[in-house]
Amino acid sequence: MGRKKRQEQHVTISPYLQRTAPQESQATSQDGAGCEHDTQVPPTLDFSPSSSAGSSPPGTQIQSGQSTMYTDMGNAETQPVTAQILRGQLQQLRTDLTTTITQTVSAAVSHAMREIQRDLTDLGERTDKLETYTDDIAQRIANLEEENTILRDELIQVKDSCEDLENRSRRQNLHIRGVPEEIGATELREYIQALCSTLCPGMAAELWRLDRAHRSLGPRPPISKPPRDIGVRFHYYESKEAVLTATRAAKLIEFQGHKVQIYSDISPVTLAKRRELRPVTRLLQERKIPYRWGYPFKLIVARQGQTYILQNPNNSRKFLAALGIQMKNNSTPERNAPTKPQLQPIWNKVPTTNRGPNLTLSPSPPRAS
Repeated sequence: MGRKKRQEQHVTISPYLQRTAPQESQATSQDGAGCEHDTQVPPTLDFSPSSSAGSSPPGTQIQSGQSTMYTDMGNAETQPVTAQILRGQLQQLRTDLTTTITQTVSAAVSHAMREIQRDLTDLGERTDKLETYTDDIAQRIANLEEENTILRDELIQVKDSCEDLENRSRRQNLHIRGVPEEIGATELREYIQALCSTLCPGMAAELWRLDRAHRSLGPRPPISKPPRDIGVRFHYYESKEAVLTATRAAKLIEFQGHKVQIYSDISPVTLAKRRELRPVTRLLQERKIPYRWGYPFKLIVARQGQTYILQNPNNSRKFLAALGIQMKNNSTPERNAPTKPQLQPIWNKVPTTNRGPNLTLSPSPPRAS
């Protein structure tokens, strides 16, 4: 069975071709039977600008052999699109887009800059007010610190005066320790007068006049505990000083089979200060340097024709160094109060100047191609 020779198709179309619809062709034998191979014959297209003389009009059906093609030629009188025309249209499109984008962005940025500038102006005004308030507060705090220092010094003076007045009110009093509890309140006066006469036998009996004599407040302790102290107020200051001088001269006082100790009656504040200076007085006692207490509170040492006075416990090292005594490291250290720097303003006020005009943005011209 012979094979039918395939026909070649050649179709010439215009460059304005928009749609083609090729159809498949199938070769058949003369007797209608199928051939050994199904062959698709694609059309041969010629895209040359000039169309052949035998081209079909727009919208016509071109059929050759088993292939059919539909073409839409458009307007035959339309000029072909050249590269120069496309370049001009693209340039115009780019110019329009650049202008639109520039105007839009410039307007948005200008609005944002105005908002930012307004916010910065508000922040500047608020910062200026805060700086002014801060300077005023710093100045007020400095004034308060200065007033506080003055008031603190005055308070120290008032406390020293109160302490001195309290000690002066106690200057005719003595504390007697070691008197047994068996001696009742009615027998205390006779017991104390007999004790004073024993310590100072040269004084007349009428000088041992007592204004008050009583035990310290509190319940009576058990037998295993030491007895309560006795507070005595002498009517004459000379009598009290005579007893105190005799007590200092005698290392041990024993009366009616009991060991008795006699002390000056001073305020609790003065006692606390004396305890604080105990390391200093211990060093003085070890070197057998005489000292005495003064009022208001002070420690007085007279040595080699000079008088040394210690009032503040923080100056203990300087006081001992002046006496030629080295203070041990484990002794009472100086408690210097921490000093804080005075608060000062951190800004300097400058005269305000008129601010410049607000910044505005104008659309930039389109760039040249």
